[in-house]
Amino acid sequence: MTADRVSFVTNIHEYDDINLPIKLQPSKSNSIVIGDGTWIGMNATILAGSHIGTNCVVAAHSVVKGNFPDCCVIGGIPARILKRYDFQTQKWVKV
Repeated sequence: MTADRVSFVTNIHEYDDINLPIKLQPSKSNSIVIGDGTWIGMNATILAGSHIGTNCVVAAHSVVKGNFPDCCVIGGIPARILKRYDFQTQKWVKV
């Protein structure tokens, strides 16, 4: 599920050649994987190559890049794990 104004950015411009404008340089695309049951908050941006596990929460206004396991709360710029679900205690625990 997603809230309003969530962005999925799968395309990244390369900028290796300093003698060529960025818009004329090649770009590459990389997929984004979002696990089942994950909630993505308002204005979050998910960047190319990211993998978010199942049953996660992405906080509003976060910028996500990287791999995140199942059952965690992700937030910030850049996003990091804020909480994880502890299956023994059956509670969300701050990291």
